[in-house]
Amino acid sequence: MNDATDTHAYSVWLWSLAILALIGVGIVLLDQLGLWLERKGWVYYRKVQRKGSTGSNVFMQMQSFIEPQIEKLIEIQQEKRRDERRAGDDDRDEEEE
Repeated sequence: MNDATDTHAYSVWLWSLAILALIGVGIVLLDQLGLWLERKGWVYYRKVQRKGSTGSNVFMQMQSFIEPQIEKLIEIQQEKRRDERRAGDDDRDEEEE
């Protein structure tokens, strides 16, 4: 009776380990799929950063109605984007000269 219990416990342990390994392989495969889609230019995933996030801008505007102090954060973000654009324009001007 003790051998049967040990065999059952070993079987459960082995199946649990196999399931965890399959989950790990699945996560790695999904990660590789995301990187491949990013290389194709179809999605932004890990390596390439978007220039601006429209979704977060919409959320921030809605949030400003609820919390007026968020307005300052929106202004800072917009100013930062303007500065980045100006810096990019300055770099292009220097390359053309």
